[in-house]
Amino acid sequence: ALVIDGSFSPLFRGAGQPYDPGQFLPQSGFLAVGGDNTPVNDYQGDLQAATEHHSFNGLFSFELTPDIRFFAEGKYVKSDNFTIAQPSFDFFTFISEDNPLIPDNVRAAGLDEFGGLLFNRDNFDFGTRNESFERDLYRTVIGFDGNVSDNVRFEASYVYGRNDTTYVSTNQRIEDRYFAALDVVDVGAFNGGAPSGVFDCRVNVDGGAIADAGNDNYGEAPQTFTPGQCVPLNIFGEGVASQAALDFILTDTSNQYRIEQHVANAYLTGDFGKFFELPGGAVNFAFGGEYREESSDFRPDAISTQVASFDPNSGVLADLALLGRERGSFDVWEVFGEINVPLLADRPFFDLLEFTVAARYSDYSTVGSTEAWSVNGQWAPIRDVRFRGGYSESVRAPNITELFAPRTGTFAFLDDPCSPVNINQGTEFRVDNCRALITGLGVDFDTFDPDSDINSSASLEGIVSGNQNLSEEDAKTWTAGVILQPSFVPGLVVTADWYDIRLSNAVRTPGLTETAQFCVDSGSLDNPFCDAITRSTTTGFVESYILGPQNVAFFDTAGADVTVNYGFEPGGGSLGRFNLRGTVGYLDKLEFLPANGGIVDDDRGEVGAPKWVGTADVTWQLDNVLLNYGVQYVGEQLRFEKDQIAGDPDIAAPEFLVIGDRFIHDLRAEFTTDNREASFFVGVNNFTDELPARGLDSQAGVGWLGRYFYAGIRINTDRLGF
Repeated sequence: ALVIDGSFSPLFRGAGQPYDPGQFLPQSGFLAVGGDNTPVNDYQGDLQAATEHHSFNGLFSFELTPDIRFFAEGKYVKSDNFTIAQPSFDFFTFISEDNPLIPDNVRAAGLDEFGGLLFNRDNFDFGTRNESFERDLYRTVIGFDGNVSDNVRFEASYVYGRNDTTYVSTNQRIEDRYFAALDVVDVGAFNGGAPSGVFDCRVNVDGGAIADAGNDNYGEAPQTFTPGQCVPLNIFGEGVASQAALDFILTDTSNQYRIEQHVANAYLTGDFGKFFELPGGAVNFAFGGEYREESSDFRPDAISTQVASFDPNSGVLADLALLGRERGSFDVWEVFGEINVPLLADRPFFDLLEFTVAARYSDYSTVGSTEAWSVNGQWAPIRDVRFRGGYSESVRAPNITELFAPRTGTFAFLDDPCSPVNINQGTEFRVDNCRALITGLGVDFDTFDPDSDINSSASLEGIVSGNQNLSEEDAKTWTAGVILQPSFVPGLVVTADWYDIRLSNAVRTPGLTETAQFCVDSGSLDNPFCDAITRSTTTGFVESYILGPQNVAFFDTAGADVTVNYGFEPGGGSLGRFNLRGTVGYLDKLEFLPANGGIVDDDRGEVGAPKWVGTADVTWQLDNVLLNYGVQYVGEQLRFEKDQIAGDPDIAAPEFLVIGDRFIHDLRAEFTTDNREASFFVGVNNFTDELPARGLDSQAGVGWLGRYFYAGIRINTDRLGF
């Protein structure tokens, strides 16, 4: 669509035909009904990437002596993924009035106001920007295991693993080439003579910088080509660009990523029964040590690392972040031990009484030394009833991806928490923090309104990367439960457990909107989430951002799980075997604090955290035939966060504030051959075609695929004698 005056409303289509804007939908952003706009269906994408997966496994063992065995394992997995992405686009891009490719009727309508025209365009005729991932995974294991004595066993092994990924992105636009190719002149007229009908890029004719017309890379010397190499590009119409021009402005990129791991492990297991026994039996133990080394290496395509001359933080490719070589590694030494002490058994009121103690010490090259330990116990006053409980303090150091993930580009939509629509939908700190943040940039907070910006509905370009400043997670967990296995109801087992977990310094990677919210919903603006976002000193709008894992203050959760399992064979087994299983989960607490000094966010009952969930299965098997019916229950969930509803009770009609509970039903049938060499199965998941909640990015308990059928065969090569 072509714009020739200050109304910024298109008057012409690309080839000069009159432009029909259709009927604009005011509440939809940039959508309209009818007209000459891009049909929504043209914006293609994949619900799920096309995937091809091949896996090969090998096992080998050899008995060296009656007490020592050598073993080896090998694994290779090749996985290819392909997905379709959107083409490049232009939004009010400038074309100079001396461009001879401008349609005559458009030129006749007058180009004096701009000295040219502006155009908006979805470049479908340039080709979609597709993405493919090729992954090769290798894993080898060699080791020895065996008996030290009648009561002690050992194992020592070495593991090597490697994952190679090649990421190819097609039809990426090279910005300096694109803007140079757009700036076409008639060679004769440009040199002061009569129009010659010979068209060329301005930069080829004058040999200087790309003309300054207010677009990125304009006003700068070419970076990826030299004057004389530019090929003129015609965008006035669909499919009119020459292949030579497209080859000049587009490129494919190939980035390579490798992760490697080396693990050496050795341990002893056994019991002290040769020396002593307690009334409950022999004391069991396990002791050992491990060394682990992990590394990552990201090697981007050369053109992805070129820095744009007009901005040291930008690259030369459209809509892709500047990339750089990223390498990192860490190693860790660990020692661990566990001991199980059966105090009593087969005594009155003590059918079983035992406890287990475990500990692990680790020394990381990144986060330093850490300690973890746990104590668990079981007491069965009678055989039918068993109580269990435990307490642990555990540690998880950040992994290689969280630490050293390569710097890559991304796009995200932002719902700015400081906008007038959202300003009252956060914590008590949001208003004051937003005011301080925006006014600190020299922008009038009272008139600040990012939703009024014409680009507000467009996705923002940013960066995703690892975070080498992460510290370890710390978790404190206690559990208590009971197992009921009544002897008067054979086959019935009931378990009930309560858990309470507090995770400090949890590693989490928030999205763009979450990052912006955490920034202003914390007790002050001095937090890592504010550091991740850059706002314009002119408008206050978000200009750029870096997303990556962060240590949040804490997660706190508690709840209960109850499982009932009952298996029986009516008619002495002549009617087959039935197995009934059901599990109910209750979420009592889910609290989250993104940064110290902020307000605890109560997420219980919100999307992704229903108070109640459950599953149930009924399985029947007779000889070679198995039938299964399964149902999953997902309780109701709030569509909006509690802070949003509190700040704006009318954010939606009452019937849309809550996502109702859902039941998802599955069926499966399986037939196994008599010799168990093969099994044939068929099934349907979500056979009632339950739909995800409308208007949400998350699935809220229901998958995107809806009802789907599957069938397959599973072959047991051991039975075939392989």
